[in-house]
Amino acid sequence: MNIVYDHQIFALWQYGGVSRYFFEISRNINKNINSSTKVAIVAPVYINKHLSKKELLIKGKRVGFGNKAGKILFTANRLIAPRIISKLKPDIVHKTYYYDHSRFLKSKTKNVITIHDMTNEIFPHYSKNSKNHTRNKKKAAREADHIFCVSENTKNDLMRIFNVNSEKITVIYHGVFPNKNLFLEKKSSFKKPFLLFVGNRCTYRNFRNLLFVYASNPDLNQYFNLVAFGGGKFTKEEKTLIKELNLSLENVIHKTGNDNDLFNLYKKASMLVYPSLYEGFGLPPLEAMKYGCPVACSHTSSIPEVVGDAALLFDPLSLKSISDCILKIIYDKKVAKDLTSKGLERAKKFKWDKAAKKTLNTYKKLI
Repeated sequence: MNIVYDHQIFALWQYGGVSRYFFEISRNINKNINSSTKVAIVAPVYINKHLSKKELLIKGKRVGFGNKAGKILFTANRLIAPRIISKLKPDIVHKTYYYDHSRFLKSKTKNVITIHDMTNEIFPHYSKNSKNHTRNKKKAAREADHIFCVSENTKNDLMRIFNVNSEKITVIYHGVFPNKNLFLEKKSSFKKPFLLFVGNRCTYRNFRNLLFVYASNPDLNQYFNLVAFGGGKFTKEEKTLIKELNLSLENVIHKTGNDNDLFNLYKKASMLVYPSLYEGFGLPPLEAMKYGCPVACSHTSSIPEVVGDAALLFDPLSLKSISDCILKIIYDKKVAKDLTSKGLERAKKFKWDKAAKKTLNTYKKLI
């Protein structure tokens, strides 16, 4: 069996949960296959930094461009990739995003996609490109021979919004990134203990409400920093809001870096606060749990399905609910210790090798 993953996500983004998902699935399948099965990623020109040629057959070359070059590279790959894929004679082509609808080659080739969430469909007003994104996703779902979803919640949303038959869908959870090569820093770079927020801070991720909670509670803003990791630098609007709330960039700190930097923050944070209104899966809470960091998160969408009883859940639209959970973890050592213990056990249930094995078994059934 020949399995090919296409260029799309690897040409569009340097980092991100979706590209990490495809890297981990392909890497773990490649580790556990026999000689009659071959795995390749066809990305003639890519910018993604998760990919490793030491562990995978990658038909392409990484270039040192940023995310802004993604659209140009995407167009170039769309012209070049089909010819390379054709020579590999794949049984499975697993497309890594929704925009390239090329049918690859021999009629028996199975076309597979993964749908990670239905954010654009549920919150269309949060993105200028939501109509185009939804149109392409719907077309990709219609043309796919099979669809993977990363949670039961995403599966149910997909069935409800796009009217996809449940028999066409397989749910396979993410794994948690391994920590074999983690370099643990001995000291924190912050003068105070800190609350951690991870990821994009766009509207539905609800960072504003966390800011309001932090600013309105002296027990938090006087004795703790609020650290936001990733998601780009603070915007002009965010800086204005921070100032209007009588906070400063010494209180509310943006950090960026690689996986090792993030995992060190998990290890040192007093807690992760994850106030998102909607997630297709929601990986940061599990990552935090893996590193012994207590978690407070929203009770919406897939998040309760993922965290189980190993986190405190709040209403992300209620400032009081968010505040109560944060303070409970900070000032009740027994609660924090219990969450840490449960979180470590919960994270063990989500493994990439397990996800890859289920994915490979589904491929085999398709052909």
